[in-house]
Amino acid sequence: MLLKTNSKLRIQSLWTPTIERVQDKIIMDEVTNLNMSKNDVQIFNSWRLYYKVYCISHLTNFNGDFVLDVFLNKNHPVHPSNNADITWPLQQPPARKY
Repeated sequence: MLLKTNSKLRIQSLWTPTIERVQDKIIMDEVTNLNMSKNDVQIFNSWRLYYKVYCISHLTNFNGDFVLDVFLNKNHPVHPSNNADITWPLQQPPARKY
């Protein structure tokens, strides 16, 4: 669309996620390296947005040994907000198909 209308998209301040711990990784960088279907990547990203996380360290305990229970409990009604300083899109929990 931009090319057809000879338009440009200007982004004033581009935010780049940064890792927060040694050996931490950006979640979507890792997900895109997996052999997942486009649909599965979109579902994964929807959950990531719902939980408001972008680093693997946001999902794990301090040592990175295991995923926190809040992310594993299917019936947990509350999602954490590790990054309150970020303006996150409103994301409803994706439909569970498992």
